Amino acid sequence: MTPVAGRLYPRIAHLWAAPLNRLGIVVLLLLSLVAAWPGLVRADAPLAPDFILKSTQGGNLRLAEYRGHVVMLAFFKDRCRTCEQQLQTLDRLYKRYDDQGARAFAVSADLGLAAAQATAAGLQLGFPILIDHDKVITPLYQIDLMPTLVLVDKDGKQRYVHKGYRDTDEPDYEKELRQLLSEWQ
Repeated sequence: MTPVAGRLYPRIAHLWAAPLNRLGIVVLLLLSLVAAWPGLVRADAPLAPDFILKSTQGGNLRLAEYRGHVVMLAFFKDRCRTCEQQLQTLDRLYKRYDDQGARAFAVSADLGLAAAQATAAGLQLGFPILIDHDKVITPLYQIDLMPTLVLVDKDGKQRYVHKGYRDTDEPDYEKELRQLLSEWQ
């Protein structure tokens, strides 16, 4: 400890006197940070509202069945060019990280099943579009801008929300996706 630090913190200056004390303090601080890390990351993250929606790939899909996976939920509307660009970006990420537990779903409140199937086929999406006919899910997630991407972690918590889309968003999406996939392995 420097002489200045000793004058500023006289009550703990003696702890730094011996190298073993310093090492012990550093180790304890590091261990407490490691132990607290999961709580620091997830403490304020709300649970993603569960839902059951009709899927373009047949049948119904329930979000709670995907616990243990990182889920990308893309809320979009028809005839929205930036929405289509975001869906194509998510499709690339989904194909890249599917084998690591990433899942992707698009949620549409303004398309019927046939139109959503045509959109999925036209964009060649590898993930389903979910139909929110009754417009219940969009308000639950407080979606006020399209497109909006919600990243849900393996515990079912909403960890990241991206409103709007720019061509430069893909690296941010990928960084967050990789971080969520690496947690709790």
